Amino acid sequence: MLKKVFIIFSSILAIPAFSREPKIPKTTTFVFCSPILARSNWRWAVDTNNNYVTATGYWKLVKSEEEIIYGTKFDPYTFVFVINSNEYKRLIHFCKEDEFIQPADKSTSSWYAFSVEASSKK
Repeated sequence: MLKKVFIIFSSILAIPAFSREPKIPKTTTFVFCSPILARSNWRWAVDTNNNYVTATGYWKLVKSEEEIIYGTKFDPYTFVFVINSNEYKRLIHFCKEDEFIQPADKSTSSWYAFSVEASSKK
């Protein structure tokens, strides 16, 4: 009897472990700094040793609610690179105050944005 209770109790405890969303594997991408007023004058973010800065997170496909912005039709689907708030705080120090930080795998990548995970925005 005790064995049956143990098996049933163990099964009940195991259900939440199997029902959680799978963890998305983390990857890295480079970071570039884009001036707010002169976007074409972007530069790669580098640390004090002149090494390229990378961010750790994952790419996510998102859909914009707006397809037409300022009279121009845009693809409503785009990617964001999702990072946690600590990673965001670390990265902003590599760019100037008048620059955006943006993710890119290579210099010919499309222009994407970072997104800070909702669970880490506290």
